[in-house]
Amino acid sequence: MPFVGTLVNALAVLVGSLVGWKVGGALPSTLKGNLQRLLGVITVGLAVSMLGEGALLEGAATLVVGFFLGHILGLERRARRWASHGGVIAAVVLFCTGPMTVLGSIKDAFGEPDILLVKSMLDGTVSVLFASIFGLRVALAALLLLLIQGGMETLALLLGGLNIPMNILNATGGLILLLIGLNLLELMDFPTADTLPSLLLVPLWSLFS
Repeated sequence: MPFVGTLVNALAVLVGSLVGWKVGGALPSTLKGNLQRLLGVITVGLAVSMLGEGALLEGAATLVVGFFLGHILGLERRARRWASHGGVIAAVVLFCTGPMTVLGSIKDAFGEPDILLVKSMLDGTVSVLFASIFGLRVALAALLLLLIQGGMETLALLLGGLNIPMNILNATGGLILLLIGLNLLELMDFPTADTLPSLLLVPLWSLFS
C-alpha cells in the first residue's frame, strides 16, 4: 500500500514536536537563543556540504522558479501570520532533502516503506530539538512533509518509477539551507517559505534526462 511510510514519517514529526514543545517550556530563553545560533551554524555547514555535491546551476534555476511560485502563492506572507516560522522551514528542508527522502518515497509508492520507517525515527528525534527551541509551530512541518513526500510518491506512481536527480536536489536543498542558516543566525531576513515549491520542482528534471 502506498503512502504508509510518509504517513508514519509525518506522525513521528508530529509526536516529536509535541515532546519538544513540552521540554522547551522548561528551557531558559538565553539557552534557547544559543541553541538557535548553534542550529544556524550547523545548518550553514550542512548547506555547504550539500552544495559541494550538487549541480549548482540547475539548483539555482530550480530555486528561482520555485521562489517565484512561492511568492505568487503568498507562502511567506501566510507563514508570517504564525510569527516565528524559521524553525518550521528549516525542519522541512532537513526532513525533505537527501537520499533517504527520495529513495524512500519512491519505494513507499510501490508498497515498500522500510526506508521511510527508519527515517521516521531520525526525523522524530530532530523534531524534538527544533520544537524545544521554536515551539509547537514546528508541528506544521509534518503537514508540509506530507505534501512534499506525498508529491514525490504521486509522481513516482504516475510515471511508473522516478529517477530524481540527486545532484540537483542537493544543490536546491543546499541553497535553501544556506538561506535558512543565515536567517537563524539573524544575518539576514529572507522569505524562505517562498522557496519551498522548489523541492517539488526537482523531480520534474527527470523528464528531461
